[in-house]
Amino acid sequence: ITNIQHMAADSFKKAALAAYAIGKFDVAEINQNKALELNETSENTFLLAKYMVRNDNIRLAIKCLDSAISSSPALFEGVFRDLDLINDPNILDFLKKKNDSINLKIQQVINKEHLTEGDIDTLCGDNFNSILKSSYTNKIKVYKSLQTLNRKVKTVNNKIEYIVKELGINAEDHITVFVESLQELKSLDYPEKQDLYK
Repeated sequence: ITNIQHMAADSFKKAALAAYAIGKFDVAEINQNKALELNETSENTFLLAKYMVRNDNIRLAIKCLDSAISSSPALFEGVFRDLDLINDPNILDFLKKKNDSINLKIQQVINKEHLTEGDIDTLCGDNFNSILKSSYTNKIKVYKSLQTLNRKVKTVNNKIEYIVKELGINAEDHITVFVESLQELKSLDYPEKQDLYK
């Protein structure tokens, strides 16, 4: 974005705010849309959603909020500080679905990796119930950490599979016990597996 585009976007954003302040919500939406076209930021998208709600463009407002929150998860909590947004039941429903979705994603990763409460506490610095009650922003951080963990676990499992396969192909009967032991390693919790590769 050039300096001129940035200044023009800022001017449209201020014009939108001025129109909003005097109750010209349709003008506010038009000006904020121009600001967003010139400078696509999560803040500009969030403000456009706010003005859209005042114009009863709820479906588009939710789409804008979803985009803004996906780019900047802290804006999830920002909705609760904005009366125009938080007073609309459709927005509240959207927020509930978004929160439920991240809770489900976290739960799915935990279940897939068979993580114990101890694992979760070690990896995330908190227990599962506390994570579910924490802020949306924190849940996104936890989910990203769990995704990273998932990739690491897959790598460790692939290494174990490779070793088992290689030993299985080239091994004599007297190392069958060793191969079985390696297969059992796959069922270990992640921190125990990680210790093997240090």
